[in-house]
Amino acid sequence: MHEEQEVEITSEQLQSMKMCKIFKDHQKDINAIDFSKDGQYLVSCDDQALNVYDVHQGKKMRTLYNKAKEIDLVKFTHHNSCVLCVTKKEPYDIYYWSLHDNQILKKFTGHTNIIHWLDLSPVSDDFLSCSMDGTLRLWNLASEYQTCDGLLDLSAKKTFCVAAFDPSGYVFAVVFLEQYYCISNNWLYLYDFKKYHSGSFQSKKINISQVKCIKFSNNNKYILCSTGDGTILILDAYTLDTICELSDFSNQGSMIEAGFTPDCNYVISGSETGTIHIWSLPLGTQIARLEGHQKRCKVVKFCPTHFLMASGCRNLVLWIPDQFSNENMNNNNSRRSLMSI
Repeated sequence: MHEEQEVEITSEQLQSMKMCKIFKDHQKDINAIDFSKDGQYLVSCDDQALNVYDVHQGKKMRTLYNKAKEIDLVKFTHHNSCVLCVTKKEPYDIYYWSLHDNQILKKFTGHTNIIHWLDLSPVSDDFLSCSMDGTLRLWNLASEYQTCDGLLDLSAKKTFCVAAFDPSGYVFAVVFLEQYYCISNNWLYLYDFKKYHSGSFQSKKINISQVKCIKFSNNNKYILCSTGDGTILILDAYTLDTICELSDFSNQGSMIEAGFTPDCNYVISGSETGTIHIWSLPLGTQIARLEGHQKRCKVVKFCPTHFLMASGCRNLVLWIPDQFSNENMNNNNSRRSLMSI
């Protein structure tokens, strides 16, 4: 065994990122990707298939199909052999899916329209979902029931909401567009997970268009709100004040997922043009534009444990810094000795 060497994430390293592996396994555009918590596996999803990859070895492990229902929003649970995903057509269910034996362990039911958002608590088996039916539902993987444990009904507001757990799992944030006559405003609400039925404990109006993606940084310092018009707002997670606004990238109303690097010092996002954009925090300076995708890049994520980034259009692409790009992807030990962060 080679001893793992830690590598610092720097602007120079991010600017030098190169495509080291391109997988052409999907027949349709990729709609979601996720890394396992230990950073070893990556799952990608199109409407009908899940592909599972061992990123340490740089190879595909298996393909799982669900031809009866179109699927979306795949996310690893805390076990790297199981994922959550949603069905895109009625009945609108959430699947708890075992990758090991290709079994649907449980179907969570209750939503009556398209489910457009999922988030898993970082510390427990609790998770939340947001739907076009106007509800946010709270669930638990270990529940003996298929129905939700809790619900926030926003249907009277006729709005689109997204939500995320903070790193502690004790708080979740909800953001939605509130419309009064001809005036529209985004509102961000913070809830105590155990006391959500008592209402939010903090709220803030945020002056951007409809938010389609929300995330907390791992250090609980920032909240990211990404819109459909090419704007990402970074907020202070405690005061909800605006820290910086990121723009200058193409998004024409799509659900393009943005996120943080593991050290929380950078924001990454795909775009309609396929370019991957990277900004530094807290100033919001754009430090890199990575080219390579020929179509819209809807999803981009950083590995939680290694200096490795994944992105998807119809192809799935793995990126590493230029100084590591000549390493053999199949040499697990040598890669890990260079890539640990």
